[in-house]
Amino acid sequence: MARHDAKTVAALAGALAHPLRVRLLDLLVRGPANVGDLIAALGEEQTVVSKHLASLRSAGLLRCRPDGRCRVYEATIPAAVDQVLAVLAATAREAAAHAAADTARVPASGG
Repeated sequence: MARHDAKTVAALAGALAHPLRVRLLDLLVRGPANVGDLIAALGEEQTVVSKHLASLRSAGLLRCRPDGRCRVYEATIPAAVDQVLAVLAATAREAAAHAAADTARVPASGG
């Protein structure tokens, strides 16, 4: 991988490799939210949401600030993250279409 630092790209991909983390980022690129709001929006338990927030935060995608007794999370680079999510969604749709087309072309084995 000449144009990109493979380790850094892989680490970022790992941070995005869970559907709940993608959903969290999708919410937080729209604006800051506290943990209670995120739990309500996602329908997940607090411990699950907090675990994934910590992963995104350690990847540098989120920052956190105290707000009274709550913690408010926000995307560190919302426009870039929103673009990455849009590109990944489009790529996933296109890859699925190619996979479906390839599967349709593969003849069944006769045993």
